Amino acid sequence: MSKILLVEDDRELSAVVCNYLDSRNYSLEPAYDGLTAREFLGTYEYDLVILDWSLPEEDGLSLLKWLRSQEQERRSFTPVIMLTGKNEVHEKEMGLDSGADDYITKPFSLAELAARIRAVLRRPHSLLGTVLKAHGLELDPERRELTRDGVLQKLAPREFMLLEFFLRHPGRVFTPEQLLNSVWGAEDHVGPEVVRTSINRIRKQLDKQGEDSIIANVYGVGYKLKD
Repeated sequence: MSKILLVEDDRELSAVVCNYLDSRNYSLEPAYDGLTAREFLGTYEYDLVILDWSLPEEDGLSLLKWLRSQEQERRSFTPVIMLTGKNEVHEKEMGLDSGADDYITKPFSLAELAARIRAVLRRPHSLLGTVLKAHGLELDPERRELTRDGVLQKLAPREFMLLEFFLRHPGRVFTPEQLLNSVWGAEDHVGPEVVRTSINRIRKQLDKQGEDSIIANVYGVGYKLKD
């Protein structure tokens, strides 16, 4: 499951894009201004950034230049699609020359956006191969491999995706409904009991006897990966 940061100050448009891409099995994180997006990018790793140009606090072009300067140091590059109302040729040149991988002008088709995302994610980017680590776990999304304390583990595909989602959002609490939307997407005939069953299977496979579960229950709310 690819994790996407959507930086868009139009909250209505952001909600539409998030809902559409959630239903296609992407994990979306919205940010509504440049400074919040910079904080997210400095804290978390993303497989893709969808970036508006005109933003409060810090504009998208400045944010993109800052991101590329940071990535030069660690030699790991996150693909960026600019999604903006600026449609002049020289503006597109500025966006692409500043490090954008693709450029889409508003208004746009959600189906076209999804196709552009698939095309960009097919390109080789080192961040896509990042191994996620926590609690002795090492999950490689590209190789679809999971180990705990160096021992290879086998999970069903959907449970692998659910664990990957938790590892990408350590310490954050999710309701069963949010997990259903993010991991199961638009599948029919699934409900909160499917989430509980999958979490119980992950716990049975990966938890150590006598220790707290790596996936904690948050009473009355949902679940989180243990801090």
